[in-house]
Amino acid sequence: MRLFADALLPDRPLAAGQSFQVAVDAGTALFAAQGRLRVDAAPRWLADVIVPVGRTLDEGEGWVVERAGWITVGALGGAPARLRFVPAGRGWRLALPRALHGSRFRAAG
Repeated sequence: MRLFADALLPDRPLAAGQSFQVAVDAGTALFAAQGRLRVDAAPRWLADVIVPVGRTLDEGEGWVVERAGWITVGALGGAPARLRFVPAGRGWRLALPRALHGSRFRAAG
């Protein structure tokens, strides 16, 4: 399923194994409010090698998208997951407590 960030709800449940694609702006913050998520952005060139860009987010972890473009978000494991989405320009640091509803934020790296 393909979506644009404007059409994405701030709280999106995903069934086990479900994934979707969405166009996002640089600076968009994604948080795993429940379960584990895999977020993959477009790969980048480093010299003559293509380098994958993405993160696996455990519950409570977040990631800020560095470059605008399409990303793929998927639920990992055999359990459902829930994505919290804070669009770029909305001050994700200010929205963080509301976005996670009590979950601890850990920087993914």
